[in-house]
Amino acid sequence: MFAKGGGWNKEAYDCELCKAAGYYRQRNCRRYFPDQPCNSNYTWEPEFQTPKGSFFGVSPCECTDCPVSFITPASRHLIQVEVQNQVLKESTGASLYGPDLSKWPSKVVDAFTCIATTRNEYDHEHHVTEMDELR
Repeated sequence: MFAKGGGWNKEAYDCELCKAAGYYRQRNCRRYFPDQPCNSNYTWEPEFQTPKGSFFGVSPCECTDCPVSFITPASRHLIQVEVQNQVLKESTGASLYGPDLSKWPSKVVDAFTCIATTRNEYDHEHHVTEMDELR
């Protein structure tokens, strides 16, 4: 959701600029400042925009740490595996680990379930917002 909301392209989430500006003091950056006291008032939530300019969010998607420090190489890898699985499923009808979920790694099942739930919530909120624009 961070990438879909444009996070990687926002200057505010460029780690070098963040450190220079001191944003990390408010954002709970665990990547570069793991010993920094936690700001209990900080919550990051993704913000999305429809083509007509209306903003919407995805409620189950929030984080009390800076999203850049929260996203790890391991979590990015799981997202890439999920995308590969989607492509494989759409192009051949097969899945990376076969049809029997009991043979899949549990971490992958958990990640895929979380990604699908968040994707569905995003699609729903996007649709509701676009319907509101038509009124």
